[in-house]
Amino acid sequence: MPQKYLPYNKSNLDGRIKILPSKYKKVKTLYRELKSLRAVGKIYKVDKKTISLIVNPKVKEKQKEYNKGRWAIYYDSEKHSRAIKKYRTKKRKNNFVK
Repeated sequence: MPQKYLPYNKSNLDGRIKILPSKYKKVKTLYRELKSLRAVGKIYKVDKKTISLIVNPKVKEKQKEYNKGRWAIYYDSEKHSRAIKKYRTKKRKNNFVK
């Protein structure tokens, strides 16, 4: 029987998040000052695309539309199984199991 997991209540525990939402305002001001996605990306050690998605909401919407349905094309069951196992271990370690 599958276990019920609680959602992450702290963004910093979620490994998918590269830049915390609390820092979005700082990223936007840095972009206005530097005028370069790459320069801001180097500061936060992320790609310019990540900065672009934070700074420009239109780009984020366009990316969401593009990604709809595309993830299923490259589905690999063994890789997925390993990822789920790693995810569940992390949840158990951080006491997010009901």
